[in-house]
Amino acid sequence: MSPLPAASLFLSILFFLPRLDKVSAAGRTIPTRAICNNTCGTIPVSTGFGCGHPYFARYIKCNAALVVADPLISTCSSMQNSGIFSLDRTSPFTVTGSNIFVLLGCSTTSPVFDPSEDLCNTGSGSRVCSGLYSCKGVNRIELPQNAPTSTCCVYDALMGIGSGYSMDPPKLQRSSYTSIYEFGDERGSHEVEIRMRELGLILMSFVLILASLEEVASHGDQPLSTIAVQKATFALNHQASIKVSPTVLGLKGQNVDWVIVEFSSPHPSVDDWIGVFSPSNFSASSCPAPADNPWVNPPLLCSAPIKYQYANYSSPKYKETGKGTLKLQLINQRSDFSFALFSGGLLNPKVVAVSNKVAFSNPKAPVYPRLAQGKVWNETTQMEVDSQMTVTWTSGYGIDEAVPFVEWGPKGGPATHSPAGTLTFDRNSMCGEPARTVGWRDPGFIHTSFLKELWPNTLYTYKLGHILSNGTYVWSREYKFRASPYPGQNSLQRVVIFGDMGKDEVDGSNEYNDFQHGSLNTTKQLISDLNNIDLIFLIGDICYANGYISQWDQFTAQVEPIASTVPFMIASGNHERDWPGSGSFYGNKDSGGECGVLAETMFYVPAENRAKFWYSTDYGMFRFCVADTEHDWREGTEQYKFIEHCLASVDRQKQPWLIFLAHRVLGYSSATFYADTGSFGEPMGRESLQKLWQKHKVDIAIYGHAHHYERTCPIYQNICTNKEKQHYTGPMNGTIHVVAGGGGAGLAEFTTLNTKWSFFKDYDYGFVKLTAVDHSNLLFEYKKSNDGKVYDSFTISRDYRDILACTVDNCPTTTLAS
Repeated sequence: MSPLPAASLFLSILFFLPRLDKVSAAGRTIPTRAICNNTCGTIPVSTGFGCGHPYFARYIKCNAALVVADPLISTCSSMQNSGIFSLDRTSPFTVTGSNIFVLLGCSTTSPVFDPSEDLCNTGSGSRVCSGLYSCKGVNRIELPQNAPTSTCCVYDALMGIGSGYSMDPPKLQRSSYTSIYEFGDERGSHEVEIRMRELGLILMSFVLILASLEEVASHGDQPLSTIAVQKATFALNHQASIKVSPTVLGLKGQNVDWVIVEFSSPHPSVDDWIGVFSPSNFSASSCPAPADNPWVNPPLLCSAPIKYQYANYSSPKYKETGKGTLKLQLINQRSDFSFALFSGGLLNPKVVAVSNKVAFSNPKAPVYPRLAQGKVWNETTQMEVDSQMTVTWTSGYGIDEAVPFVEWGPKGGPATHSPAGTLTFDRNSMCGEPARTVGWRDPGFIHTSFLKELWPNTLYTYKLGHILSNGTYVWSREYKFRASPYPGQNSLQRVVIFGDMGKDEVDGSNEYNDFQHGSLNTTKQLISDLNNIDLIFLIGDICYANGYISQWDQFTAQVEPIASTVPFMIASGNHERDWPGSGSFYGNKDSGGECGVLAETMFYVPAENRAKFWYSTDYGMFRFCVADTEHDWREGTEQYKFIEHCLASVDRQKQPWLIFLAHRVLGYSSATFYADTGSFGEPMGRESLQKLWQKHKVDIAIYGHAHHYERTCPIYQNICTNKEKQHYTGPMNGTIHVVAGGGGAGLAEFTTLNTKWSFFKDYDYGFVKLTAVDHSNLLFEYKKSNDGKVYDSFTISRDYRDILACTVDNCPTTTLAS
């Protein structure tokens, strides 16, 4: 999904200014401090609407201090004091043009806490911290002219900035928020009446700031986008040190391990940070020119660190003592690691100390297996033409050094060896920056083995292996999977589907696209329920590497417990494929120069041509038709013909459940960025495909791209064909459209416009689960990632004759002849 362009945001502001001119707020003196009131009159703040707009009701808790779970506030590495606001504590979260939300305080262990400033009055029980913090460059707020670019920014929710600017600030360990009530000429509490036209002009200043931030924004913060390592100087200080232990990782065969980083500096600062580099011999001797890519604007690095963290992240007294420690997680990525202590912040980095090297015991080991469905079954021989299950993994062994294979067999039975093919790619395979420049990292070798002649529903075990040139074997640990059911087989079949997952770091470290904090919850829920899942689809925007190749390793490591056990099918999204002049339908730079190469190589899909990422796959009573929205799908195109054939060729008596999957919303969506276009979905999407869905009686179409959950009624041509919401029986007469883009990336806002076809919306992270009980009964569930509980569901109960029933635009030709 894309952030709202600055120009569109500017127009949105202008749209509201005529209305703002008619509104005024009577000024009044408001005390600098106030206690936390648990009620608004007789209404508890934490329930109902409280004192604020219903949009914020679910986020507000009022204990010793006001706590907001997910406000529209940016994270920041520094904040600036200003006192010319008065604060509205009686209605802190009303969504009106007169309110701008401001971060007021933080925990003493927050990475932005400054003990020299009276930020939070820890232990005082006061509602509001004495410092008020706002954004760089806004006139009349009296901030320093050269305030850091990472100064904490505030936004107004009414302007429809969109999910790209909805920030999640848990790492700041915030303790309180409020909103601006009035502006004054004196610091503190001058009574004035401010016309909303003036506030509108101030908000226009915010637009200019956001326009400048657009180059470093992709849904959320990109912390490394401002690190100018090409400007780094080596200011090695013999009194500074950084040491990492242990030096050898994975001694028990594990591919994920933890290190302790101990460091000290004679001149500590809150801006000091630790960078993790792999390979360890990073260099800033020569740097490429900055990339002309407003989507990603990669950090000006010659050798991009894998991750970084501030020195005071877990050592709040670092500024006083000059000593600190970090606990960081590393994964096996085919090379060694080194750590550097930087001073000077992100804009003027100075290498103060460089650590010892650490490495896994076998950096080249086979790692992170990913299962996938093979191609179609051959009904004559009851086996697949190519394979029923594929295993893909990554290693450091090229074919001139070792032969890859998979040892597998029925659990407790004889083992078989199946050879694997090997692929890789180089920097020249990338379409642009940063993938060709600062984001490049050697991907190693990607191997895929095809396991054939599997018995349906049988449990198999497998190990990844390499035969070295000297005749010795290198093995992975043992994994297991259950073979897929035969197409049409009547058995319990459970499929999980979601999009836009991304990845996150369990150690709290920062990366290139640091806005996917829901990703870990989704991963944990899927792992905890893995015994009740048979197949998974991640329908695009997989890991948001955006041209930083190391992130694909990080992602495959994160999902290994899942993808090594059940088939993990993917679809192509804009962040995997889109790049100008590369054949993608959309000419933007969302892929960061990857132009599909990483997704097509790192994961297997049963497509005829993986550069054209559309395919069909059968699982028991399900037929899945997976579209590639980053290639043209319109009538007359090659993909349109594929979709038509996929839908038309299924035997609905054997496979009654027909599901259409795609990344962008080709159906219906109430996401703000779709509603603003007036299309409520991808322009040209429904117009091209809805006749196919209707003709072939598609049960459910599921999309990602919009980062939330939404379900429609059964619908055709914008009209609900069935007003039932939970229990469908008999002919459906239309397709249910579902947006399941809440896999982990920053959430997307819904429009305030109400549509009759939208039955259920949820602004949260989650995934959907389809359970085919038999040929006549299907259960649909939407589960949240934070607790795994069901928040929306429906059932379909019908017979084969109901599928055959004639409805609008899907009646076969008949004759009166007997």
